[in-house]
Amino acid sequence: MKNSEKITFAEDILSQSNFEAKDLIKAKFKHPIKHWFKVNSWLLINIIELKISDVIFSVRNLCNPNK
Repeated sequence: MKNSEKITFAEDILSQSNFEAKDLIKAKFKHPIKHWFKVNSWLLINIIELKISDVIFSVRNLCNPNK
């Protein structure tokens, strides 16, 4: 006999003020492809920001006349 639990989505659970972690673990995403793109774009943007800050730091160290 199948469980008659209703399927909940992660987006709906996160919009609530109080939720349980075990409900979030069992939840599914409404649009898994959109979620995949959001996670990967977030990761790519953070990597790019880190590389830009590394370049800025390197340029500042090269131009520093105190050393």
